[in-house]
Amino acid sequence: MTWLVVVPIKQPGSRKSRLAGALDAAAREDLAERMFRHVMAVLAEVPGVSPLVLCPVRPAGWSGDWVADWDEVNAMLGALRGAVLEQGFCTINADLPLLRGHDVSALLAAAGEAGIALAPDRGGTGTNAVALAPGHTIDFHFGPGSFAAFTRETGALARTVTTPGLATDIDCPEDLAIIATACSA
Repeated sequence: MTWLVVVPIKQPGSRKSRLAGALDAAAREDLAERMFRHVMAVLAEVPGVSPLVLCPVRPAGWSGDWVADWDEVNAMLGALRGAVLEQGFCTINADLPLLRGHDVSALLAAAGEAGIALAPDRGGTGTNAVALAPGHTIDFHFGPGSFAAFTRETGALARTVTTPGLATDIDCPEDLAIIATACSA
């Protein structure tokens, strides 16, 4: 099965604003860009994955497929899903520094079996990835409290996939220690 994997990323200058207390604008942009490139490199390793970047401007150095329109991320993801309903569909956040190919494969396999797979963040309140098997669709609820919103909608249909690579996003200054630990290991 082929999976369209959408990676939303904000435009330069507006990335990782919640890290402003710990990193200046240039450092935040550099971190966001490195994590994005890491996620895209991981996706390139996974068989059957066709990546698509969702960003208001083409990311620097990205020559692959991208969608420039960015109205509201949940609406855009819904429109993209609707356009490829007969194909596997997945969205994965661009700020997952520990992501590995086996994490993505586990998510896609879970969706292939259950129809819907969700990957919560470490705190269990946010959602870092959603995968939908062909023919399955849901409303997208990314934002505060997204995991509860997704699970309310999907109920027992969705399979939850929890791996360090899918759960570890970088959103607040405390999260920066994760990168430091991973780099020193």
